Amino acid sequence: MTTSHPYRESPSELGPLLRVHRDRGNGCLIVALALLVAVLGAWMLVMGLPIWQGGAYFVVAVGGAWLAMRWMGRHGGYFIELYEHGIVQHAGAKVTSIRFDEVTALTRDIRQTYRYWLSNVRTESHSVESRDGRVIRFSLMSDDAPALRATIAERALPRIRLETLRAIDGGETVTLGPFAVSSDGLRVSGEPLVPWSEIGRAKIDAPSRRSGGAEMIRVERPSGELWTQRGVSLVPNADLLVEIIELAVEAERAPPEP
Repeated sequence: MTTSHPYRESPSELGPLLRVHRDRGNGCLIVALALLVAVLGAWMLVMGLPIWQGGAYFVVAVGGAWLAMRWMGRHGGYFIELYEHGIVQHAGAKVTSIRFDEVTALTRDIRQTYRYWLSNVRTESHSVESRDGRVIRFSLMSDDAPALRATIAERALPRIRLETLRAIDGGETVTLGPFAVSSDGLRVSGEPLVPWSEIGRAKIDAPSRRSGGAEMIRVERPSGELWTQRGVSLVPNADLLVEIIELAVEAERAPPEP
C-alpha cells in the first residue's frame, strides 16, 4: 500500500481505534448512474423498442449497482479511522495520518443552497491540516461527520488555542486566512492595521441568501457598523479567531487596574 505521506507512527501507536467513518459519496454516485440507466431502459420499453434492449438496460443497471454497493461495503476504499490520539484517512491506495498534537488548522465550509428545487439543501466540508502540510478532508457523505469533526476539535483545539494566545501575548502576529492578529490590532488582506480600540464585536453569521449561502465572519466597529466580513471557509480555526477578537476587545475596554 502506498501512502500520500509515510506514517510517522503506526495506527497501533495512535491508541485504540474508536470509530470508523465511511464515505458513502461514491456509492451515491453509483446509485445515481444506475437509476439513470434504469430510467433509460424503462423509456425504451415505453417507446416500443424490443423488450430485450430495455430489459437489458434495467437488469444491468440494478445488478451493477447492487454488486458495486456490496463491494464498497466490504472493501470501502474511502473511510476515516478515528483513534484515541489521531485520525487515519484511507482514500483508495492513498493513506494519510495525522496525530491530534500535530493539527494546526480546522477549516469548514458550510453552505445553504437557495435555488429552485434545491432550496434549503445544506452541504458541509471539513479539512484538518497538520504542521507539515498533510491534509485530511471529509464531508457530510462520511458517516456521522458532525461527531467526527466535534471529536477532532475537542482533542486539538484546546492546544491550538493555548499556542495561539501565547504567540500573540509574546508579540507575534498570527495569520488566520486573510486575518493577521497581533496585540496591537487586526489587519485583513494586507490592509492597514486597525487598533483594537476601533474594533467592536465579531460573530459568525449563518448562511443566508445575502451571503450567497455561505457562512460569514462579521467584524464590526464599536458603533455596530460593519468593518469587514469574510467567508468562514477562508479562515482556519474561525471560531478561535472570533474568540480572540472578543477577548482583545474586552481587554481594551476594561478599566485600568489601580
